[in-house]
Amino acid sequence: MKRFLLLAPFLVVLFLAFFAARAGASSRLQANASWLASRVPSSAFVPGQVLAALKPDVSKRMAGPCASCTFRINEFSGLPVQAVRQNRDNGVVLALSVPFGQEKDWVEKLRSTSAVRWAEPNYYVEALAAPNDPLWPDQWWQQTIATLSAWDIAWGAKEVVVAVVDTGVDLNHPDLGPLWFNEDEIPDNRVDDDANGKVDDMVGWHWYFDENGNPREDNDVQIPIEWNPFPNPKGFHGMHVAGIVNATVDNGVGVAGVARGPRLMVLRVLNEYGTGTMLDVASAIHYAVDNGARVINLSLGATENAQVVQDAVAYATERNVMVVAAAGNGGSAVYYPAALPNVLAVGGTTEDDELYERSSRGPEIDLVAPATHILSTWAASVRGGYFEMNGTSMAAPQAAAAAALLFSLRPEATVEQVRDWLQQAALDLGEPGWDALYGWGRLRVDRALALASADFSLSLTTSASQASVGEEIEVRVRIVDESGSLAGSGLPVQVGFVEAPEEAALTLTTRGEARAALVAPFPPNGDGVLTIQALWREQIRSTEIEITPLLHYLPFVGRGDY
Repeated sequence: MKRFLLLAPFLVVLFLAFFAARAGASSRLQANASWLASRVPSSAFVPGQVLAALKPDVSKRMAGPCASCTFRINEFSGLPVQAVRQNRDNGVVLALSVPFGQEKDWVEKLRSTSAVRWAEPNYYVEALAAPNDPLWPDQWWQQTIATLSAWDIAWGAKEVVVAVVDTGVDLNHPDLGPLWFNEDEIPDNRVDDDANGKVDDMVGWHWYFDENGNPREDNDVQIPIEWNPFPNPKGFHGMHVAGIVNATVDNGVGVAGVARGPRLMVLRVLNEYGTGTMLDVASAIHYAVDNGARVINLSLGATENAQVVQDAVAYATERNVMVVAAAGNGGSAVYYPAALPNVLAVGGTTEDDELYERSSRGPEIDLVAPATHILSTWAASVRGGYFEMNGTSMAAPQAAAAAALLFSLRPEATVEQVRDWLQQAALDLGEPGWDALYGWGRLRVDRALALASADFSLSLTTSASQASVGEEIEVRVRIVDESGSLAGSGLPVQVGFVEAPEEAALTLTTRGEARAALVAPFPPNGDGVLTIQALWREQIRSTEIEITPLLHYLPFVGRGDY
């Protein structure tokens, strides 16, 4: 078996970007804003603050802007006004200081008064932070399906495995994402350690024949370009699909995949010309299910149904494994296996959200996703390792990666639930509702994750309410659903001291829970109180810690001999 590169399991790191120091307890709100503005979802708002616009007749009775005054409306007691911006044409906008955690309650109260024209939280705005992969700007489709905002909710979990049934991958590609690893096999010992009939099936297996009809002798699933100096581009199809699913994100190399954490199982059923048999596809589906895959991507198809694949899909569905397939590029009826009832059939769209002219259509279509000028990974030794391709083969892995993120977020979810989230979240195109061209609409990963996590809540607890400078404080962050059960893995939570940017903690999220040991810094504000804050999605939780400074003594200096 040829040498291959196994990437370490992807760990979701909770980055902590911090904060401008405050100058006293009265400016704590501004310090919170400085910290959160470093990286917040667009739905987050300044804690303890709401905006209210007065109606014109009320505005005219105000003599002028006030920097510190009391705002009284009807039955409400006075609230300190933190800032006022006045415009004679549009009325006066007040920024009101309200109790933490009651921002939305006060918005509703203010909206119900006769003096207020509108009220809302003071939402943050931010420059959207793209990954540092240099070809990210050329991945237009990532912006279309909204992966950046999806990553505010979940990055994905290594426990979720996506099987790519295709032409194999270049296992030496520098941008290849994390791979599934068969822990029941010993690498390169030429022994079938797990007794499944496949020797050294470390990251997957192959079912294919060479151009002369002979089975390939080596076990690896690397594209066999070494014996063909002018390989057919179709031989790199699987590598392209794999990169769409989980090309390594933020590694400063090449492109980014949709799913940042899930692992890839590589199952080769197609030869270097992109052809194979339904029997081999069925065998790969069974292998994927039996070895723990949660999602199977089939960017392949034929015009005829095959009972052997239909039975294999049923085998997967009965075991709660989701099968996603490309609708086909014939411009007519949906191909098989996408046309099977239990398969998520994905058609294609253009940069303008128009139907890709070659995309198959019909009653079996579930979703569409971008399918033109899709830049992804290629064989590392050919064309610089990256290339653009067109087709529904490129659309299907986007949906498969989205399903993997949903299973990361909700490990107990059923295939039906994941399908429903994807369909409900899709951007409706064409005729209102479902139609035979676009299905339920174009894929929106962020909306699907938002639907799946609608009942999740964030909590923050600490091991103590007091600490000395230099003492470790254990911080525990949990995300649970409405029943109190922990959420899945790969949830990017930020946690740390608001006032101490130098005290950053890198935290890992596993099964809805994150723990960090924060070292208590010297209080820069001088009042001995620091705020620990956690942020996930639009949810913010805070708690205050009283810090006791350590006493510093000068060394004793006296007379005498030493």
